[in-house]
Amino acid sequence: MCARHIYGNLKKIFPHQGDMKKLFWQVAESYTTKEYEANLELVKSYDMRVYEAMMEKNPKNCSLAFFTPTSSCVDVHNNISESFNNAIDPARYMPMVEMLETIRRRTMVRIDMRKTKADKDLSRVPPRIKEMIALEQKRLKFCKVIPGSDGRNEVRESGTSYSVNITMKTCACRRWEMSGVPCRHALHIIAEKKLNHEDYISSWLLNGRQQQIYRDSIRPVNGMCFWDNSGSVILPPPNLVEELENRKGRKPKPKRKKGKNESPKKKKASRERRIMHCRRCSLTGHNAAKCPNMEVEKSMPPKKKKKTKPSADGGGPSQPTQDTFSGTLENLGSSMTFVGLEA
Repeated sequence: MCARHIYGNLKKIFPHQGDMKKLFWQVAESYTTKEYEANLELVKSYDMRVYEAMMEKNPKNCSLAFFTPTSSCVDVHNNISESFNNAIDPARYMPMVEMLETIRRRTMVRIDMRKTKADKDLSRVPPRIKEMIALEQKRLKFCKVIPGSDGRNEVRESGTSYSVNITMKTCACRRWEMSGVPCRHALHIIAEKKLNHEDYISSWLLNGRQQQIYRDSIRPVNGMCFWDNSGSVILPPPNLVEELENRKGRKPKPKRKKGKNESPKKKKASRERRIMHCRRCSLTGHNAAKCPNMEVEKSMPPKKKKKTKPSADGGGPSQPTQDTFSGTLENLGSSMTFVGLEA
């Protein structure tokens, strides 16, 4: 289950609970069962109604304490699904063949983009993993190592001991196994032994593995002019025709409505506490329409000249203005003729 959607539903039921967000994400991001139970007790002491609403959704389904470390991922939400839906959004309103071909071409472009990005990065560790390591290293000063044998060591932090096995790449806090990146307890041992922490990062997160993943891409496909004609007539789907008819003259809907708990859209600046200046006499408290100094000549600011960038070929746009992957639905609805893939 997606923790972000569960929290969004809780926010609708309890809209004015300020500390509920912090407590909920503490439960979702608990790495051990003991940590999970302790955070649930904090929710229970905060508000029993919030606790009962959370237990109805069974928070074990979205808590890291009950996840397996196989995937080396600490995400508790399904943003990957929403990212996929956003990527294929232009193709949803097309017939089956055009939809599949559009998704295929967009996927080829995305793979090539990721491959280029991975090839340009000459370091062994991607920047995102470096940020995770740097964040954990800030807490090393609160850790103390008690050496052991066979790669096993004990690390104390804030009065709690954690058993760390450098050989097996495990720690009692489970952050190392879950994320694939050494936790602060393991980093403290690695630093004391003067080892390279990059050797203890999961191979799935290294830049070399990213290059292997995006080394191969989807094979190109010839255009429809090379296909054998089956003799069938291409008709638009009925729901698309109906939707286009209903959309005429209406403002297009946004891709997805954001919830109250998500980052808000940019809002227009309020005029509250703004000091009004008259553009005729430049005094405050009134505008040009109610200016008492009508004898003053009205002054207008000079117009700014628009800077034009010279094109590469000396005239006209340097690039085609029509995107090959996303045609507008208005053009599709006006003609209602479905052209094949590019020849």
